[in-house]
Amino acid sequence: MPSEFLLSGGESESSGGTQSSMLLRETVADLGDLYLWPLDEARTSYAFIPKLPMVSRNADGAESVSLIQAGDMAFLSLTTEWTVADDRLEALRSDLESLVEAPVRLSFADVAHVVPELAIGGRAARPAASAPSMPPFNAMFTLQLDAEETADVQAALAGQEQVVWLRYRADLTLRSTTEVQVSGRLSDAPSRDALDQALQQGMVSISALDTDADLMGELLDQVLLRLMTTDRPDGDGQFSLTVSVSGKSAQPVVAVADLGDGRSAADLFGAVMPSSISIFKP
Repeated sequence: MPSEFLLSGGESESSGGTQSSMLLRETVADLGDLYLWPLDEARTSYAFIPKLPMVSRNADGAESVSLIQAGDMAFLSLTTEWTVADDRLEALRSDLESLVEAPVRLSFADVAHVVPELAIGGRAARPAASAPSMPPFNAMFTLQLDAEETADVQAALAGQEQVVWLRYRADLTLRSTTEVQVSGRLSDAPSRDALDQALQQGMVSISALDTDADLMGELLDQVLLRLMTTDRPDGDGQFSLTVSVSGKSAQPVVAVADLGDGRSAADLFGAVMPSSISIFKP
């Protein structure tokens, strides 16, 4: 089954259509600084994911970063986060509530295995001291730098671009609906045993077959229910029907910021969302 995510009611430019495809329940909107999608039909609950990680700020508004030199070495202490400012979320919530005339809930997207890392110059990325598990995903970097790394960090803190990158990697879980065409012939009255036997003998075919055991079990349960009620086979046992199976899919994502100017590096590294997911820009 193609791992192609499409907008609700839309088609992917790369897939050439929606046949045997996985349809994303949510319509993902690109709002510039974050992605947003509804979690319910009433549009009263939304998930969001920020494009841009950032350096944390203290109570005085200063960035939480220090660089202490000691001879040819230096020690960098940096606190970062991956979140959206409260005032931004409140403004967004207010806009959404005005559309549905009901309270709206905003929550950080379902992400796991969040790994913050710092890439200095062309060197391998350095991970944070610990892996955060909950929003705002605060991370502490305590790094010992050599002379070359120290020069790069000093340049980035002075505003030079494309020298030091802050990245947050994670696995994003999205709900999905798989549209499946099931057709064939049963030699006996509809039952789970008859359906399993017909599948093994190649008498029943399933388009967009998924290897996920839970999805397959749900699919066969729905097919059997339909065959025993609204879509009974004809006199020869022939049938053809379409079934929708809901599930979840985890996709790797990355949010990147240029420490030199604070902009998202999406133009260089691609958006935070997987390239297989089409995005709506309002």
